[in-house]
Amino acid sequence: MSHRREGGTVADVQGRGQEQEGRGTRAGTSGLPLGVDFGLSGLLAQEQNKCSDVVLKFTEPPEAHLPTNKWRVYIFDRGNEIAKTYSLHDESCYLCGTSTEVADVLLSHPTCEEQHSVLQFRMVEKEGKDHLMVKSVRLYILDLESTHGTYINGERIKPDFYYEILDRDMVQFGKDDREFIFLKEPDGIV
Repeated sequence: MSHRREGGTVADVQGRGQEQEGRGTRAGTSGLPLGVDFGLSGLLAQEQNKCSDVVLKFTEPPEAHLPTNKWRVYIFDRGNEIAKTYSLHDESCYLCGTSTEVADVLLSHPTCEEQHSVLQFRMVEKEGKDHLMVKSVRLYILDLESTHGTYINGERIKPDFYYEILDRDMVQFGKDDREFIFLKEPDGIV
């Protein structure tokens, strides 16, 4: 099953619709001394983007939305037994990683990172069955530039791109051979 990336990179999604007039001028032409830059540094956003005093690698996009469907993640271990189950319906995003301080979906393999990937529910427009554009909340995964990657159905996804998770998709994190199977409840059930 092929997964299309949606919305481009995180920077594309967060910067959509924002004009940056006047930011490209040379120093000295604005009346400020050379070397003075009052541009955005990101430090204030970084201070606000913390959980348990840990700076998060991820900021929710403007189209983040609470799910309208229940999703479940079944984690199958090496013996094909269900090791754990997560219900995804209370939050708009879930951080996957090894950090017990910030991760919602806890990973334990040594090739997984503290903040490895994020599961994000997003309100997007897609073409419906009648060929009209319809808004709906969909589940996406975003690899947070992890060293050993995130895989959907065996294919490594590009970091910083949103990939839609479809019903019965299998996700793997790093070199962990556990399988994370995503199942969607029928429409309208929350």
